[in-house]
Amino acid sequence: MFIAEHNLPFLVLDHLSNLLISVCSDSEIARGIHCSRKKGTNYCTQITGPENFNIVANDLKQQWFSLIIDESTDVSTTKCLAVVARYFKEEKVSDQYLGLIQTQDATAEGIFCSIKSLLEKNNIGLSKLVGFAADNASVMQGNFRGVQARFKQEVPDIFVLGCTCHSLALCSSAACRKLPASVECLARDIVNYFAHSSKRKDELKECQEFVNLKPHKLLKLCQVRWLSMQDVVNRILQQWPALILFFTNETNDNGKGNINNPGAILEAKQNPIFKLYFSFLSYVLDIINKINIEFQSEAPRIHLLHSRLNSLYTTLLKNFMKRDYIYNTSYSNIKFLPCNYKELNDIYCGATCEQIVSNNISINKTDLNAFKIKVLDFYKELAKQIQNRFDFDDPVLKFLKNVDPAVVVSGECESLVPIASRFPRLVTNLEQLNSEWRLLPDIPELKNRANHNLDKFWSYIFNLKNGVNEYMFPNLTTFMKGILCLPHSSATVERTFSQLTLIKTKNRNRLQIETCNALLHTKALLNGQKCYEFVPSVSLLKKNFDTNNNRDVNDEIEDLTF
Repeated sequence: MFIAEHNLPFLVLDHLSNLLISVCSDSEIARGIHCSRKKGTNYCTQITGPENFNIVANDLKQQWFSLIIDESTDVSTTKCLAVVARYFKEEKVSDQYLGLIQTQDATAEGIFCSIKSLLEKNNIGLSKLVGFAADNASVMQGNFRGVQARFKQEVPDIFVLGCTCHSLALCSSAACRKLPASVECLARDIVNYFAHSSKRKDELKECQEFVNLKPHKLLKLCQVRWLSMQDVVNRILQQWPALILFFTNETNDNGKGNINNPGAILEAKQNPIFKLYFSFLSYVLDIINKINIEFQSEAPRIHLLHSRLNSLYTTLLKNFMKRDYIYNTSYSNIKFLPCNYKELNDIYCGATCEQIVSNNISINKTDLNAFKIKVLDFYKELAKQIQNRFDFDDPVLKFLKNVDPAVVVSGECESLVPIASRFPRLVTNLEQLNSEWRLLPDIPELKNRANHNLDKFWSYIFNLKNGVNEYMFPNLTTFMKGILCLPHSSATVERTFSQLTLIKTKNRNRLQIETCNALLHTKALLNGQKCYEFVPSVSLLKKNFDTNNNRDVNDEIEDLTF
């Protein structure tokens, strides 16, 4: 557990036992510890890793679950597929790591067969599968040949969702391309100017102290990180006075005209139009990223997805379209025509932009109109992308707002029939299911729990008993445990790949996928505990690895390979 939690190489074990003997030279217990890298690897791959996998596999045989998957290429250019199962466990919705599969065939059929083989090999059927989530690549979400299409052939009533966070990131990226390229170039050039010079960083720090700003470092723009653009823009805006002071000192007469020179950067920063663009991006990306961050949560948020996206879309449309048109047209029928837009002067770009315009009389009207036109192009592209990627008329997402605790206790929704017909496998007795649902608003103790989070609220309902000590809501429990595990994004599987990059590094690039998989399962077995807090179960202590199956672990010599 020490090795797994801290992403240490198994090679450490060759010295660890000797270190303990050296420190505790008078201890018989210390002298009895013998655990080399080979033994440590086998404990991980044959005992702790399989232990966690078996726990998850046994849960999936009994619980309704969703699968969340993603594919990536690790540091050794090995293609692998990560699979996470989402189900109701221990009174809450839980995302549990299921497996890491090396993919030889990266087609939709190959990925589907790999997942199905993993499940079938461990006697996990698809009969309990209710949801599927992945990113929005065509191989995953293709309507005819995608992985989701293959799952629908096996499980026709499965709920499929493209990752909300990934979709919003793609929408933002497409919209940002409508702004002048010089805006992004300026952000990159500012950061790059300091990237390889400690002298310049020290001089910037002096400038920050001179203008009474905290000496925060500038952030690098990263295309693969969903939230990086806003962080970069905000940091540049925060350090704007210090940067102007620094580049003023750096500027020389021959430096102007070349964007890589300090004079050109200073000239751009002194142009108020660039500050307008940065302030606008700070405003609009904040709106999008708040939704993005919310749906990266592992807690169930599926009941909020429709309302949150509606609110986001309404906010964006109100910034550049006529209000009467917005409120009298369904979102799926919005037409992006000039007759539906506001006048240029009425387009909203954020409070900071308005303040800059009102306080800066040096802004040329032609430049300001050009800025507003680019902002309009940004809004149009962003709104079109959202309209194309999200189905605002999805009956499942529209109905799921009714499982929110506040709506449940209000009695606003009187019947589960519309959603029950969409998930027939979750229904054992429709009449009793609906009767149990209609009973909920009449239970007084639920009124005081309307502000509880979703899984805590429903967990309380699942455990309610009547006067004869029988569960009051058996049919509703079965149904809701399936509904609550529906995915709202694939962010959780992205976190698995983040863990993988900490395990399989440039210095450990020869680790096999099987070992990485075992280490990820071992980490999951910790279940949030520290390594020194872990208490092995009795069944775990009784296990032993197969000494005849001790494979060579030369892949751990990578710690000496540079």
